[in-house]
Amino acid sequence: MQDKIKEFMENHKVLNLGYMHRGFPNSCALWFANDSDLNLYYLSAPSTQHGTLHRGAPVSFTINRDDQNWKEIRGIQGRGLVFPADSEQGWEAYRKKFPFIQDDSSEIQEVIGEMQLWQVKPNWLRLIDNTVSFGYKEEMKL
Repeated sequence: MQDKIKEFMENHKVLNLGYMHRGFPNSCALWFANDSDLNLYYLSAPSTQHGTLHRGAPVSFTINRDDQNWKEIRGIQGRGLVFPADSEQGWEAYRKKFPFIQDDSSEIQEVIGEMQLWQVKPNWLRLIDNTVSFGYKEEMKL
């Protein structure tokens, strides 16, 4: 199952992140990358709500395509904890998936310089695949 989830993550770009901010539920869509341990990485400006989460904050997330009919729904649901990413592993995964962030233009480097890389460490994942059968699910705890 881990290989199926990793492959799905590598073939999709948008992470829908759910979190609490000042006592209210919030969500946002972010570009993400993943590593071989299924950790997710996203960039965020410190001025955003999802850029001010505290270390170890619980989050939920989904990864899916937008243009699916009900017979072909495939996606991932998950829960985990979020941390500021402090390892080169996260940057390496993000640069591999989105190589344009290495562009030498001052515009992109200025924007990237203002961002914080965050890591979501999943502790529960569910793979949904209606192409197998309607309502098909596989779950794993990490």
